[in-house]
Amino acid sequence: MNLRSKCLEENKRLSSSGLVVLTWGNISIRQDDTIYIKPSGIKYSEMHESDISLVSLTTGELIEGKKPSVDLKTHLHLYHHFPHIKSVAHTHSKFCTSFAQAGIPIECIGTTHADYFNGKIPLTSQLSPEQIENDYEGNTGLQITDLFREKCISPQATPGVLVRGHGVFSWGKNYEDAFNHAYIMEQVAEMSFYSNTLSNPVEPLPSYILNKHYERKHGDKAYYGQR
Repeated sequence: MNLRSKCLEENKRLSSSGLVVLTWGNISIRQDDTIYIKPSGIKYSEMHESDISLVSLTTGELIEGKKPSVDLKTHLHLYHHFPHIKSVAHTHSKFCTSFAQAGIPIECIGTTHADYFNGKIPLTSQLSPEQIENDYEGNTGLQITDLFREKCISPQATPGVLVRGHGVFSWGKNYEDAFNHAYIMEQVAEMSFYSNTLSNPVEPLPSYILNKHYERKHGDKAYYGQR
């Protein structure tokens, strides 16, 4: 499989799906010690396969293609600390980013959410002035992995996060999962927004329903879909 071509395709899909506008987002794909990622600041409609940046996972140095996304260090940090993942997506999708800017995690209030996230979608703390000044993108990744470590959150069971005041990072075992988790996060954020508009606050989904929906898709005895 030509992953450089797939990286181009998946980045364009971010735009066509409405998850990003202008150049506000990116997807990367890992293959062994190489990362394929969207080049910085290039419009999706004008991007070609040869523009896709190939970067060393070990050194972070550009191997081929155009200058990589400014979010590269965040992607690299996630790959180093969540070794099971093979793809990372980053968006500023409207509803998720509204929650991130409001400083509110997305509580699990319905079964659509529970089908993909085993609990609420967490929110990082705000970066300090020193973190912004010294290594903004790298420290963004550090805020994510520190949150998951400190709160004992499984990155497999919670494949996405809100970065406070910023936007969304999601990931998965392949590029389809990384994209789908970003898309699902935006859908549940929109439903959560409207649900809380109708009745505020909406009570979280009872744990026994949340667990049932998550486990029937992802548990040891999962029975959703074809086997």
